[in-house]
Amino acid sequence: MATRTRNELIKALTHVGYELAMTAAVLRRLAQLGHSSGVSPDKVATNAYLESMLLHLRSLTDFFVRIRGQSTDIHRDDFLQGWQPAPAAEVRRAAGRYKALNKHLSHLTWERVAAGNQQWDVLAALTDIVHIADDWSKHLDVSNHDLYLVIRPFVNDALQVVQHLSRPPVIKVVTTTN
Repeated sequence: MATRTRNELIKALTHVGYELAMTAAVLRRLAQLGHSSGVSPDKVATNAYLESMLLHLRSLTDFFVRIRGQSTDIHRDDFLQGWQPAPAAEVRRAAGRYKALNKHLSHLTWERVAAGNQQWDVLAALTDIVHIADDWSKHLDVSNHDLYLVIRPFVNDALQVVQHLSRPPVIKVVTTTN
C-alpha cells in the first residue's frame, strides 16, 4: 500500500463524501417519487434513481466493508489502519447485499434472469452503510482529527436523511421490458 500525502487523503475523502451525499440525495428523490406501495408511476425515473443509488452504495460497501480489491482502490485502510467494520449487524447486512448488487445491478447474469425483479429496501441499505460510516469516522477522529473534519459533514448529512425518512421505500427494479 502506497503512503499518501495529506492532500491526497483529503481529496480522496471528498470522493468518499460524494458517494455518501449522492446515496442519501438519491434516496430522498426516490422517496419523493414513490407511493406507499413503493411503486412509482414513472418507472424510468425510479429505476434511474434506484440504480444510481445502488451503484453509490456498492462503492461505499467496497470502501467500508470489503477487503481492498485493487491496490489503486481508495479504501478505509488508507486513512485508518486496523479498524474493523462495525456495527456488526449492519456490516453483516451490507456484506450480504453486495452479491445482489453485483448480480442484479452491475452485471448481466443468469442469477438476475432466474430471480426476476429484485426488491431493494433502500432505506435499510442506506441506514446500514451510514451507521458503518459513522462508526468509522468516530475512530478516524481519534487518529486524525483533520481528516475527520473533512468526512464528518457528509456523514452528518446522510444521518439526517436516514432520520427524516420515516417509511422505508422498497423499490422494485424492473429488469425486463415488460
